[in-house]
Amino acid sequence: MSDSTTSDWAAFRDEIIELYAPPWHPPKTRSTVRRVLDVLEQLGVREIADLTPELLARFVRRSRLAPSTIQGQFAYVRVVCKILHRTGRLEHDPTRARDRWLPPAAAWYTAPAKHREPEEIRRVLARATQEAQEGGWRERRLEALIYCLAYLGARKSEILGLRRADYDRGLRLVEIAPNACRRLKTARAADQLPVCRTLAQVLDPWASDVASDWLFPTLCKKKPWLTGGPGHRPLDQIRAIGERAGVRRLNFRAFRHTYATQAEGLGLPEAFAQRMLRHTTPLTSRRHYRARVLEHLRDPAERLRY
Repeated sequence: MSDSTTSDWAAFRDEIIELYAPPWHPPKTRSTVRRVLDVLEQLGVREIADLTPELLARFVRRSRLAPSTIQGQFAYVRVVCKILHRTGRLEHDPTRARDRWLPPAAAWYTAPAKHREPEEIRRVLARATQEAQEGGWRERRLEALIYCLAYLGARKSEILGLRRADYDRGLRLVEIAPNACRRLKTARAADQLPVCRTLAQVLDPWASDVASDWLFPTLCKKKPWLTGGPGHRPLDQIRAIGERAGVRRLNFRAFRHTYATQAEGLGLPEAFAQRMLRHTTPLTSRRHYRARVLEHLRDPAERLRY
């Protein structure tokens, strides 16, 4: 092994860590990338050519971590190999044919369904409405948030970072745009989303009474409700009301995945899901956000005649 090949790997390591530097990515993501690169070096990577299917199979076989953690880390390995392949520093991407070399006895992780059943979302919406009617300002804020998540299909920060001026009640439109308190994931994420009547019935009175420049402010009403103390964070509140509605481990992503899955079940065109979710390509919507629900295929199958 020559010094030049070793230095090539060292230079690439610095390059990939810099690629994940703030403010483009959270510090936590950069730490995860650095940890993944450390593991690769512990497994024997000293030069770029050491990234082989055999080495990556060893990466997957590690038993001291949960399978879900290994799968999450493997996503960064795929990014590393793809960059090296596309820039000509690695002749073949060793992760492309991973189904051929992943060990069948390694208990490769199968992720649980990310979407929820329509009945579960209906229960959460009904519970939010009941608590808003019986409670006060916080309960009304949570109700408006949950309805936005269910009927817009937008990302967590996109909804929590909305300004009150971003909601046009006359045209029934929500403007997703970057601001000083939160950035958008991609340039394609900036867009206008239609507000259905069901959502407008909840959002209109809330927007009138919120008394803040932000649509979902903190208690001081001076900044958006992007974080909070234990038990008071948006995610904590979402999970808590999910438990009260009998829906365990509810989170922000579940609403977005359910939105895409329901759109397919209703027979809406693929372009609709891509437009509302604001993905750069239809492939992202198709591969990652539409669950394979057999019931969605049953009606078309029944129509088939010879």
